[in-house]
Amino acid sequence: MAVYINNLNKLILMWEGQRLKQLCSEVGEALLSEQTYNTRLRLLVKYFTTDYEDMHYCYMAKYVFCELLNFLISILNILALDVFLNGFWSKYLHALASIPLYDWDRWNRISSRVFPKIAKCEVLKYGASGTASIMDNLCILPLNILNEKIFVCLWCWFLLMAIMSGLNLLCRLIMIASRTLRELMIRSQLRFMTKQHVQRVFRELTIGDWFLLMKVSVNVNPMLFRDLMEELCQLRALQSMSSASSVTLLDESAA
Repeated sequence: MAVYINNLNKLILMWEGQRLKQLCSEVGEALLSEQTYNTRLRLLVKYFTTDYEDMHYCYMAKYVFCELLNFLISILNILALDVFLNGFWSKYLHALASIPLYDWDRWNRISSRVFPKIAKCEVLKYGASGTASIMDNLCILPLNILNEKIFVCLWCWFLLMAIMSGLNLLCRLIMIASRTLRELMIRSQLRFMTKQHVQRVFRELTIGDWFLLMKVSVNVNPMLFRDLMEELCQLRALQSMSSASSVTLLDESAA
């Protein structure tokens, strides 16, 4: 499993291609020099006004696919542990339910089905003549007391990871399906920018552009991101005006 996760991390790094690192380099700090600020702003404006629609869509698809793999790995861990310990999850669910009630007798009774602390064992005892005799005894298994605590932590950890990765995947699907929610998320990063300006930029964004723009927003200086959106808004306004004037000229020539 560890080898699989390590290979998955390498795959993610290869897919990512350090795109976000290149876009956000030198502009993650709160204080930036004026030269760095202006240079990086021009580069970001140029990047987001260039047509990378297919590339951004693939970037988002790979990211969501990796989130899906995280959820599947969490479920796989649960199933593997359940098979390995013969119904570990179903038994420990009842055992953990007794903890809030302080019912330790029930806890010990149920947990001992998975990790028995006492077992019947056979001990060879040699007499004075060297003859071996078999004695039945009750043996204490102290290591299972420790194993019980370790696997309780694993139980809670795997369950928490499965719930969190599942909720994260559900939220991601809702964001993809809801354009309004995506707009609200962009606006949450631009508190001092008007709603009309955000909507003007957002009209031209594909879902892949939005996804990368959101990643940039949480990794760069907030003022730089606001200026980036202002520049994009002005460019969109100029494009709209030029398109409108072109349509007007075509109508006048046709008349």
